[in-house]
Amino acid sequence: MSYRLAILLASLGLAWNAEGAPSIEGAFGIKFGQTLREVKVVRAHVNGTLYRVNPPEPLSLLRIYTVEVSGPKKNIYRIVGQSLVNDNAACNEDLASIMAILKTRYGEPQSASPGAYRFSEGPRSVTASCQIEGGVTARGMYKVKVTYEDRSLMGGSGGL
Repeated sequence: MSYRLAILLASLGLAWNAEGAPSIEGAFGIKFGQTLREVKVVRAHVNGTLYRVNPPEPLSLLRIYTVEVSGPKKNIYRIVGQSLVNDNAACNEDLASIMAILKTRYGEPQSASPGAYRFSEGPRSVTASCQIEGGVTARGMYKVKVTYEDRSLMGGSGGL
């Protein structure tokens, strides 16, 4: 494995579990279950459950990073990296680059729909997508997005 691919895999939170199978531990240098105090928060959003962050290991294709937290300790259960691009072709190119990394690690996704792919491991999953951004002000913009989630940590988040 090349050094650059290893760095990209690490930034996407890809690790091997004890059995040698892929394990989804988190992403961009942030691990599931970490508390909000353990990450660099830029700004709080929605009901104290969604936070914009500066991750320790950002991926160059993505510009905005958020985490969602649950419980009194504010444990991280969702990590999202995303970017807006000007056209569908650029969005699909970025998605193809991200999917190449994910497929190298996990093989083929367990589910796919137009512009969205999902890899699962028990309650944890990774979803990569390219979608047109809605709203009047976002006309002609596309969003490439990678979402890491641990549903076992979601309980009582109070999120929308």
